Amino acid sequence: MRKPSIEQLAPELATAARTVAETLATAGQRAWIVGGAVRDLALGRAPKEVDMASAAPPEEVEALFTRALPLGRNFGTLLVSAGGCEVELTTFRSEASYSDGRRPDQVRWGATLEEDALRRDFTANAMYLDPLTGEFRDPTGGLEDLAGGRLVTVGGAADRFAEDGLRLLRLARFAAALDLAPTAAVLEGARKAAANLDNVSRERIAQELERLLLGPAPVTGLRLLAELDLFSHCLPTWNALDAELRWQALDELELDVAPADEVAGERLALGIAILLEADPAAARGACSTGQEELLASLRPSRLLTRQVHELWTGRRKLEEFSERAEERTAGRAKRLRLFRGAEWAPTVRLARAWRRAQERPERILAALAAEARAISQDELWPAPLLTAEDLKAAGLQPGPRFGELLEELEDAQLDGELDNRAQAEEWLALRTGEQSGPDAG
Repeated sequence: MRKPSIEQLAPELATAARTVAETLATAGQRAWIVGGAVRDLALGRAPKEVDMASAAPPEEVEALFTRALPLGRNFGTLLVSAGGCEVELTTFRSEASYSDGRRPDQVRWGATLEEDALRRDFTANAMYLDPLTGEFRDPTGGLEDLAGGRLVTVGGAADRFAEDGLRLLRLARFAAALDLAPTAAVLEGARKAAANLDNVSRERIAQELERLLLGPAPVTGLRLLAELDLFSHCLPTWNALDAELRWQALDELELDVAPADEVAGERLALGIAILLEADPAAARGACSTGQEELLASLRPSRLLTRQVHELWTGRRKLEEFSERAEERTAGRAKRLRLFRGAEWAPTVRLARAWRRAQERPERILAALAAEARAISQDELWPAPLLTAEDLKAAGLQPGPRFGELLEELEDAQLDGELDNRAQAEEWLALRTGEQSGPDAG
């Protein structure tokens, strides 16, 4: 553990912090880097952004900076531009009572740095660094707690969590991401304040769960949430009986080498698909209404909703297909249709994670994945032998049967039974002749 230094900060962030501090200095104000950036510097990590704080009230900040956007002006937070970066700049404040369990009833400007530190959540986030002089302030002993591997609240834990129930989820995320152990007092306070999560909006809960799932060691944080019985407040209908199986599947997902082009959205969808799966052992059949409702309760984006749904249904199809493959009853067309899915690669990762967690064989799954990698796009999406216009020209009336015939025709093509137009026309004549014969209907 080392004392944070501005020299450890990336040049562009250091320049931005100094620019903010110099601008405020023209008005006789002193600015400090605070929170996560100072904590990460102490841990030897590279901060991705800097947040700052000063005694300057919001109206003074707005007068000093040409671009100052309100992020939470009532709480003294403005987004300012400096040195090509955007910096969240917050006024030192003290707070009084949180009757709604989310935001303070009273906010007072003019607080000192020490008073500002006392309203923060954890000691690790209450350290301050002056970007101009390099002075380091640590009024709550955060550096010592970090060195001891402890996650400690500023003041009484139950009080901090009662002020804002979201801090209970932040407790789990920081414990996981920073590899810190909450003290016994913090854990006791979290249990006492668990019901305060009921006052937190679904959107804020979803955002914090996303950060946890996308951060380091997500299973560590999720285990802590389960141990503190916090899922009963943030995901009331969540199935805790299969928790250990979920953690194993998530661990397997972390150990599985992700493709180079995987994006955060895919990783998040995989994590949520495992976390909310109603019955991990049952991979066949329709998705549970319960898991659908749990997902909807988090109010995810349309894209994330689609990704998770496709993963759930894709895994079920893949498991059913694997069984048919074992029985040698699965045709090539069905395999190729399976490979066409937009979420095919993530679905394989999902199925593989569950199978490893359940200690089930992967031979068929591995064979399918290898086949999918070897197939060309032309094989996967061959040019159609006949189109809807061809069906019309053959005297067929447009309707639902059109799609059924074209799908059956494509299946025959993918299975290798047909490979040219003449064969397709003969196939169509036979199919339509059978349906219009004396025994049809």
